[in-house]
Amino acid sequence: MKRNKDEETKSDKTVEQKQHATPNYRRPYGLLQKAGVSTAGMTPRDAWSAWNELRKEERAAKEKKPKAAKIPKIRKGQVPVPELSAWNRDMANNNSMFNRGDNTVDAYKSYADEINGWDISVKQKEKLIGQLKKKYDEKLSLDARYVPWTVSGPAQYPAQKMNGIAERAMQKSVEISDWFKGVERSVKNSNRQYQEDRKTEAKRKEEEFHHLMRSMPNMGATTVATWLTPIAQYDPKRYAELYEKYDKEYHFRKNTNAAKLYDKVKTGEYTGKKPPKKLIESDSYNAYRKTIQSGERVFMKFTTKPKPQLIYALKKRGWHWNGNEEAWSVPVEKYDADFVKSIEDQYKKYL
Repeated sequence: MKRNKDEETKSDKTVEQKQHATPNYRRPYGLLQKAGVSTAGMTPRDAWSAWNELRKEERAAKEKKPKAAKIPKIRKGQVPVPELSAWNRDMANNNSMFNRGDNTVDAYKSYADEINGWDISVKQKEKLIGQLKKKYDEKLSLDARYVPWTVSGPAQYPAQKMNGIAERAMQKSVEISDWFKGVERSVKNSNRQYQEDRKTEAKRKEEEFHHLMRSMPNMGATTVATWLTPIAQYDPKRYAELYEKYDKEYHFRKNTNAAKLYDKVKTGEYTGKKPPKKLIESDSYNAYRKTIQSGERVFMKFTTKPKPQLIYALKKRGWHWNGNEEAWSVPVEKYDADFVKSIEDQYKKYL
């Protein structure tokens, strides 16, 4: 018995509706229809095979599409990093049979990125990155000239010469590392003097006082008062509170330095240690006035270590290195403002 065309069409539509209504069939047919592929007459196995083939074609098309070269973005306050010699990099890679040249270039860019992230002027960054490039040009040149013994032996290269190049390359790596550590320390230290740390120091001195009281109990009144005194320079109000608290127990004498300091704090005559006063600030150095234990001094900190010619000029004018402050120091009465202002121009090449 033959079915007419209307019955066959109706039957096909019924099957298709059942396929799309069933959860097991819905996904491959729906994915193919979204991609514009007809699913009429497909079994679930055929639908999945067609979908997998379609995905393979899409992946192949993406791989063939050429990727645009990434252009490095330069943020505000950063300077562009000059490239090292491509020829030396390729020669270093070829001679090492691996990626010695690429490793050297990556290390150079890593150091340069750190310099670009420091809180210093653009002019100073350009100067430091220029110095870094000069050092890495020498390092990459040595890497390009060195041939390992696996090649130099059969090819009859002068082994002694190759060993010398390898030793110089390692020394240059150590030199770059030490140079960068010194510069990093100088940069981080160059603005530290302006930080407001009196509250932190006051808390630290108070903790030291309580530690002394616990470790050495039953001390005399004069000793306890002496232990209290360092707190006053950082937090006079807290010093007065502690003095009054322990005076009830120890009955401090009225003619001691601690008692006189307490009276000055209460009358407002003593307000604690003065914060550093900024005198001169430039891209290469900062000069400020600060009171330390031995009296009032003028200090000068350089962003990077000055060259011997400038150090000689500083010592000739009475400046000396202060290890505690990590800065060059001179008594207030010997401070020559005109000389300090002229450093930027007259000693520019020695900064």
